[in-house]
Amino acid sequence: MSPFVNPFGESEKILMFNRATLPMKSRWSRLTALGSGMLLSLAMTLNTPAHAIGTSYNGQDPQATGCAKSAVTKAYADGNGFVIEFRWSNSCLTAWARIFVEHGATDSPAAEIIAETAGSHQVVAAYACHNLSYYDSTYSECYTPMVFDGSGYLAEAYGVNGPGTGVSVGWF
Repeated sequence: MSPFVNPFGESEKILMFNRATLPMKSRWSRLTALGSGMLLSLAMTLNTPAHAIGTSYNGQDPQATGCAKSAVTKAYADGNGFVIEFRWSNSCLTAWARIFVEHGATDSPAAEIIAETAGSHQVVAAYACHNLSYYDSTYSECYTPMVFDGSGYLAEAYGVNGPGTGVSVGWF
């Protein structure tokens, strides 16, 4: 046996086999198992913010996943006592809405993010935030969970601060 450190830092032992002494079927089985293990290890390694696949980040927090680190504000709009932003992460291919509300705006502020398929306009995910947290001396904020916004999908951010105050940004 020889020591081996896998990509996740765990020490393991790998059995070394003499090819000539194994029957062909056994050699093939071990080779197939080794290949499957390597593919699984590669897939686990690629499941990082820089390599998100499909809708794997739907409903997750952009701060906790690290997706916010690469985020940009693609668009924003002013509303009645608030600003709504369409945030997008290139590394995660995700979008979310963030709302800034002026202190003293006592209506019911909320932000929403909606994702749908580009061709059929079928909604595939929608999330909202209502709980504001202190941002600075002028504004409080909240942001929604993320939606996938890669190829074949579109997303829209929507903000509201009371009845009749809705503003939308997007379809990116």
